Amino acid sequence: MSALREGWGRGHRGGARAVVWLFIAALTLLFVACGDDTPSEAAHDVDEHGGGTSLLVVKSAEKGAPLPETLAEQLRSFEHVVEVEGYIRLRMEGFDVVGVEPAAPMRIMTGQPDVHLIEAELSDGAVLRAGDADKDVVLAGELLAQESGVETGAAFRLADPEYALTVGGTFSTEPASLSRALIMPLALVQKIYGKEGQVTHFWVTVDSTENSHDVIRAVQLALGESVQVQARTHS
Repeated sequence: MSALREGWGRGHRGGARAVVWLFIAALTLLFVACGDDTPSEAAHDVDEHGGGTSLLVVKSAEKGAPLPETLAEQLRSFEHVVEVEGYIRLRMEGFDVVGVEPAAPMRIMTGQPDVHLIEAELSDGAVLRAGDADKDVVLAGELLAQESGVETGAAFRLADPEYALTVGGTFSTEPASLSRALIMPLALVQKIYGKEGQVTHFWVTVDSTENSHDVIRAVQLALGESVQVQARTHS
């Protein structure tokens, strides 16, 4: 009888230990499940930036009309806006002049009223840097460089108005026809062509594609019918 009681006691203690382990396992699963409901920092980063950034173009509603450069500060104040870049595109006889903020991406814009965006690729020389803002240095598109017979380090002379520039590098585009252009520091274009304090477009970078429509609505409501805002995906 005592042997039976001893065997039952060992079985009872073993069963109790099994219950305890099952309880611990259940708690562990519960904690894991709760943890899944609260995203980690890494998961939050993926969700926040998974949609990529969105690029908006802001231009005057009146074709060919300039925008004040000071409008950049107001555009930067909108929620979800992370960067605003002034931009000028002028059509000269035989080539285009593109003014960008030094250190900004080399973007070639074409098309009216719709806007198409081409990323230019550096072929030779060096890209424009912040220190080039007040220099007479430009980047020549490969097609324009071939037609003009200029290369990196050579002089490029504008005829109207007369102005001497230095070619700091060359770039290519796809399609190649868009490389019949000069990319200059924004301030240099403004000085040469009498556009002080003016731009033709702003590029507005939004923190995610999901927020681009909210920014478009906010800008249009704030600025009214004087501007047009269009979305362009930034790759």
